[in-house]
Amino acid sequence: MRENRKNGSHSKVTWSSSVRNLIVASASIAVIYVVMDSKCKEINKANNDSRSEIEKLVKEHRNQEHLWKNNHTPEVLSEVLLRHGHEMVYSPPEQTVRMDASGVPVEGQASLRKFREDWIGGAVLMDKPKP
Repeated sequence: MRENRKNGSHSKVTWSSSVRNLIVASASIAVIYVVMDSKCKEINKANNDSRSEIEKLVKEHRNQEHLWKNNHTPEVLSEVLLRHGHEMVYSPPEQTVRMDASGVPVEGQASLRKFREDWIGGAVLMDKPKP
């Protein structure tokens, strides 16, 4: 009798296709790994660049803040004003008006007396604000 040749050839095709599928899957995984590895390295490099830029900006901000604080003290401002021919002094009491919490000038101030004396005949009197 004749042998059945289908069984023998069928098993060889299955084994070779399994090996082929295994090789294709392994190659696909390797390519995906290489692509993902390069993307991760690229992202890591961008992250490190951003960190170094942030550190540089923070350092520059601290330096500028330090310069600002040192250059804007009353002593330094007085020196700058004197260089330009100005003198920084407090205003005299007759030019200073002190206010209470409600916004009404405190009574008994020299500036209020002077204001009222100057405007005694005028139309403006600032005793109390209108409600």
